[in-house]
Amino acid sequence: MSTSKSEDSNVMSIVSKLIRVLQDSVKVEVIMTLVNEDMASFRLLSRRLRVNHKKLKSNLKPLLSCGIIEEVQIKVADGRVYRAYRLRDEAKRVLQKLLEEPAP
Repeated sequence: MSTSKSEDSNVMSIVSKLIRVLQDSVKVEVIMTLVNEDMASFRLLSRRLRVNHKKLKSNLKPLLSCGIIEEVQIKVADGRVYRAYRLRDEAKRVLQKLLEEPAP
């Protein structure tokens, strides 16, 4: 299966961004949680990773700004909005491919 130069460039861009942001175990845990879940709420991530809201927020910010994850706002009754997070499609494809390939 051949890939175009633009696809290769896109993959390399995503891998480069991942390497930059994965210097913190909380960010790694967020990404691994989102690889296994389609979407996770802020509260679920906080509880599952056992981190306080401030630390989680500071770790989500760089993942959002570099485009690895995206925030989804879900409006519920009483005008409340829940925030959930998911991997962007391109990042999820790259991560799944990296995780399934055996090391040389």
